[in-house]
Amino acid sequence: MIKLKSLKDLKIEPGTRVFVAIDADVPINSSGQVEDDFRLRALLPSLNFLVKAGAVLTLGGHLGRPQSKLDLRLSLLPVKKVLESLLKVPIIFLDNPLSPVSAGVVSNALPGTVNMLENLRFHPGEEKGDLVFAKVLALYGQFYVNENFATSHRRDASLAVVSTLLPSVAGLRLVEEVDILQDFRHNAPKPLISVVGGVKVADKGSVVKQLSSWSDYVLVGGKVGFELAVKDVPSNVVLPQDGIEGKDLGPKTIADYLSYIKQAKSVLWVGPLGLVEQKAYQKATKILSSAAVDTADSVLIGGGDTLKVFKNFRLLSKVTWASVGGGAMLSFLAGNDLPGLTALLV
Repeated sequence: MIKLKSLKDLKIEPGTRVFVAIDADVPINSSGQVEDDFRLRALLPSLNFLVKAGAVLTLGGHLGRPQSKLDLRLSLLPVKKVLESLLKVPIIFLDNPLSPVSAGVVSNALPGTVNMLENLRFHPGEEKGDLVFAKVLALYGQFYVNENFATSHRRDASLAVVSTLLPSVAGLRLVEEVDILQDFRHNAPKPLISVVGGVKVADKGSVVKQLSSWSDYVLVGGKVGFELAVKDVPSNVVLPQDGIEGKDLGPKTIADYLSYIKQAKSVLWVGPLGLVEQKAYQKATKILSSAAVDTADSVLIGGGDTLKVFKNFRLLSKVTWASVGGGAMLSFLAGNDLPGLTALLV
């Protein structure tokens, strides 16, 4: 069990500069608007706490995986507008964290000011965990707050490096997230069924094996399920028996997985089981997710795609906990160290 230093432990004087790593990786539609603000709402307790204390906030996060240094389709401007509305405080948008002008704006800001940096992944140093880039970001704060659990399993500069350069704490949502996940990991009622889907095979293959060590069964679907080899998984990992064009689970597999879920007291769910963007391939995910929330005493879900699916199926209100992280949640529950949390440990 780990314990994190919390934002509540900080003594913030008016005018104190605080760099906040935020989870800004939200779905954006073809019109350039935020489709789902769940992750942004999760930031509000920490941001309101800091604004009320009179801190000068600088928010840093990313959106997507830009293929060029400046892909305006992945600008954080739409995120800024929604967060501004939720926070009910004007947000100053700084389009270049490396610019002396941006640094000057923050240095001269009044207590309670909120600034937001443009997509940090527009800069190669972010995903490389570059120390020089991290040192620039650290200039924006006297303290550091991590409120980006979803990316804390990666070694991005704004998470794994800046946190080593400043006095650092976990945000209020991140503390709650870690506490709930740890309690689930150690105290979830049995039988515990883990459901793993999605398309990121490289991220989830090894995690499936780790989950199998403390889950009664792991049911695997999505691209992950169709590409994992039987010889590579433990005996309590259940793979698809049939499929629909490789885009959804077939009727035999749905019936098989349903029999496991109906026995469950606890369910952990990450990733859709089919190509749910197309209605023809939603069947397995819809049937099995509905069964999970109707049967189990405790249901934890995580990941952007999973949140969207449960919301679309009107099941989100029935889950015990909806994590802002997918890969990060799986990695944490599997017992792996998350680089973004290391500097926050008590």
